[in-house]
Amino acid sequence: MNRRPLIVFAVVFIAVGYFLGYLILGVPSTPPTKATLYIAPYSTTTHPCFTHNKESCKAENPNTQFKYKVVSNGELVMEDTTSTDKNGFFEIVLDSGSFYWLTVEGDKGISSVPISTHIGYADCITYVHLQSRK
Repeated sequence: MNRRPLIVFAVVFIAVGYFLGYLILGVPSTPPTKATLYIAPYSTTTHPCFTHNKESCKAENPNTQFKYKVVSNGELVMEDTTSTDKNGFFEIVLDSGSFYWLTVEGDKGISSVPISTHIGYADCITYVHLQSRK
């Protein structure tokens, strides 16, 4: 039995599926290699959020400086000092498809939270609750 037509059919079927998925959903068929997360540290007030919107997402610490550290599997991925935008968020760009621990420290306290860049996880991180240092 000649399997070549079956293999050709399978390859064409998969290629057409990816192409149609791109046309219908408007998304690339391969996952991105980087993910942007939007971080809103807070001490008193936050809001639930899943997908960040720069127009409607507002946080309580606009134009505020923070130190942050990102760790994955015990390895330091990045460490920096940044300031939030006028909406109270700062952005970090990480490799997609990973879990991390984010530590944020500012004048109002410190917080460590789990974050993820897997598809289907939130990119708007509003649960970074700053606790005063003891």
